[in-house]
Amino acid sequence: MTLRPLQTWFEKMSPRERTMLLGFAWAVVVLWGSLLLRQAKAVRADIAAKQAVLKSQQDSLNQKPKVMTQIAYYQEKFKTSVSAGELMSRTTTYYKAAGVVPAPTINAIRNDAKKESIFNVNSVSVHFTRTPFRNLADLTSRVLADKPYLIINDLTMSPERTDPRLMTGDMRIFSLELKPGALDVSAPASAVK
Repeated sequence: MTLRPLQTWFEKMSPRERTMLLGFAWAVVVLWGSLLLRQAKAVRADIAAKQAVLKSQQDSLNQKPKVMTQIAYYQEKFKTSVSAGELMSRTTTYYKAAGVVPAPTINAIRNDAKKESIFNVNSVSVHFTRTPFRNLADLTSRVLADKPYLIINDLTMSPERTDPRLMTGDMRIFSLELKPGALDVSAPASAVK
């Protein structure tokens, strides 16, 4: 196909028609150019956003050694957890070593841990009567020395009327027990609620 028929048609036009046709052609070219420019800006913005996401992801991946070191630290720190039976045993050992006489009554208290928690919380209630204050101080220092595995949550005591050196009261001791597989980093992540 040749352009000869278009050329003849253009030559037959009056100068006014030619000017209008060229103006229309320029308007189409400008409109088309502005649409291309908008698309180019949108593509550049999309590329910049994707590069920012990739940089963020790469930064997160670069922190993997640090995170793995922290996970190993906490796995080692919480590797020893205290079960309900062991809490009872430790409490008994500590009151015997502190010389708490008469022997206190120790009761295990059932605690429900939240389903999403990685810990079970165990506790015992220690009820003591007519016990010398220095022995109680020794008992509390032994329990506090077992931190972070044992925690004294509540200590209530009152002196005896006949001898204020003797105390009667209750102490509540908590321990944390890791649920099985709680620190397994190879398991898929679950949603935290």
